[in-house]
Order: sequence, then C-alpha cells, then structure tokens
Amino acid sequence: VDVEKPREGLKELMEGATIIICNSQFCDKALSDDTSMMTTTSSNKDTNHKLMIVQKLRTVMKQMAPKAKIIITTLGEQGSCLLLTDQQTQHHRQEMGDDHNDVLLLMEHPIDDNLPTVTQQYGALWCSKWPNSEIVDTTGAGDAFQGGFLTAIWTHYINNNNNNNNNINN
Repeated sequence: VDVEKPREGLKELMEGATIIICNSQFCDKALSDDTSMMTTTSSNKDTNHKLMIVQKLRTVMKQMAPKAKIIITTLGEQGSCLLLTDQQTQHHRQEMGDDHNDVLLLMEHPIDDNLPTVTQQYGALWCSKWPNSEIVDTTGAGDAFQGGFLTAIWTHYINNNNNNNNNINN
C-alpha cells in the first residue's frame, strides 16, 4: 500500500497490507505528532533522527498495519529506510550481529561511487540517495521508487522459486 496521508478507508486497507511504502511525513500525520513516547537521550542529532524514524515506523506498523512484513519510508534527500517486522528483524540481527546502535555497512561500491550505499542501524536498512545526481523534477519519483522496489521483490521471489523448482526436479 502506498500511503501519503491519513484518509478515509486507509486504516482498513493498511490492516491487511503486507508491504507499506510511505513518505517521510506520513508517520507524523498518522500519529498526530504524538512523539512524546519517542524521545532519546542521544546527543548525536543524526543518530537521534534515525532512531526517531525507526520508532515511529514501528509504532505505525503495530497500530495501523499489524500484518505488514515490510514498511519503507522515503526520506527525500536522505534516501530511504526499510524496516522489517519484529520477528524478521530479530532473525536478521542474529545473522548480522546488529546491536541496534552500531552502523553496519552492507553495500558499498568502491568501483562506482555513483551508486548508493546501504547500511543497517537500529534494526533498519538505510539506503542513501544516489550520489552525483541532479534532481530536476520530482514528479513521479515516488512511483518510480515503488516500481523499482516491487520489481526487486518480484525478481527475488521468481529467482528463489526457480532455484527451489530446479532443486526439486534434480
């Protein structure tokens, strides 16, 4: 489900959704800016901001999208953040050794510095914006992002199913 702002019928739609993609303002609007429970004592502004984003996404997921397995927020110039459900996040943390606060670099492109980097922090994946890019018009940017993300999901699904079918047939 693609969500921009709370509107009639959205809550019911989100309750059954498994993937939620929202913009950076949605959580504040959906939670009515009630962020008193989402404070931190961190002195690092960037770390504080990232932790706040993850806390808000988790709250929205629990309150509005209990069946969601993935929730993504687009962050404009800051890139995007992907959060898995608690169960999936716990399994991933055990595999990757993420202790919430440490930044774990998952993907860097030393050969081509025109590609974004992916890090893991606070149980979320953070993808930077495309470096060395000049944004001229953002019309359709969200649609393009969603199309690319869904293409990656389907490609992964198809490849995994093809591999499983090949293993069964052999």
